[in-house]
Amino acid sequence: TQQVPRFIQELTDVYAGQGQSIIFEAAYSGNPSPDVVWYKNDKLIMNTDNVKVKLFDDLKKTTLTITRTTPEDEATYVCKATSDIGLAVTKAKLRVS
Repeated sequence: TQQVPRFIQELTDVYAGQGQSIIFEAAYSGNPSPDVVWYKNDKLIMNTDNVKVKLFDDLKKTTLTITRTTPEDEATYVCKATSDIGLAVTKAKLRVS
């Protein structure tokens, strides 16, 4: 049976000191398995040396890791899970002090 995407584990706000590493983590469900993408504010996140998005399809989990946070990383981070039958969104803020 088909199930619309939903987040079982939502993102939570993160407070970090400059230069610390942080991880956002979310877990999702849905059938068919949804496509998962991450946004910083409204911009699609691409992997860099410092920022890595990982998808664990078998576990239906996804993480966003920032190795060294800077003040420019302060933003609202959004994770979207999309399939042909629906869309789920979870978001959280990163604050860098």
